[in-house]
Amino acid sequence: MEEIPEAAPVELSPQLVEVAEKEIALYKATLLASTEARSGFHEKLVVITAGSLTIVTTIATNLYIKPFAEKQLNHRLLDALAISAIFFFLSLIGSVIHNFAETEALHLEYLAAGKGMARKLLKAIVKEVPIGDMDAKSADELRSIVRGVEDPFAKSEADKFKKATRFRTIERLIGISAVICFILGYLPALGFVIYIALD
Repeated sequence: MEEIPEAAPVELSPQLVEVAEKEIALYKATLLASTEARSGFHEKLVVITAGSLTIVTTIATNLYIKPFAEKQLNHRLLDALAISAIFFFLSLIGSVIHNFAETEALHLEYLAAGKGMARKLLKAIVKEVPIGDMDAKSADELRSIVRGVEDPFAKSEADKFKKATRFRTIERLIGISAVICFILGYLPALGFVIYIALD
């Protein structure tokens, strides 16, 4: 049996190595950002909102067990607590949806960065091919093959970024709504305290 000779190692140009290292670093940075972003503001808001819901529930339970002597005061406090609970619940749901949208956007950005890296590496590799030494027909065929491979990568990359942008818009609107609902959750209790103070 005849042994197959080992191929000589391919020498890559410093420009190709530099492009590859830069693209790999960008890809790793995108991956790192997607994993670190999960511990953000809205995760903290979820915890604070859940705690606020617990406080509202505890106050309502205590009011049921030991009501105020004045019945109208009980009704007003229970109404304020019910409104607070609704706003806190909406804030909690909004924060969870925000975190989902953020995770999905980061995932799409990560996929787009991978497609972009592959496309740029392909371009850099093709630049290494000495087209000047080829006849016109071979050079045109090579360019056609490269376009045939590069165009789907570019289209996929653009599609992923477009979807990620849509998720970012949704994320931003829902995030603002969650914060507003959280703030509105405290207003009925504040209003009740002011009502008692003025009475």
